[in-house]
Amino acid sequence: MTIRAAVLDVGGVLEITPAMDFDARWEDDLGLPPGTVLQRLDDVFAAGARSAG
Repeated sequence: MTIRAAVLDVGGVLEITPAMDFDARWEDDLGLPPGTVLQRLDDVFAAGARSAG
């Protein structure tokens, strides 16, 4: 049998992935205000995201 297609899933599309709470834990450990980690990583997440538009 020949493989005719490959399906790749980074997570959250075909696979249900649990929420990651690393940001809240890091903020608590480092004494940062809530939302700081995700705000600082926003460019990283945007660069890794794909959109249909």
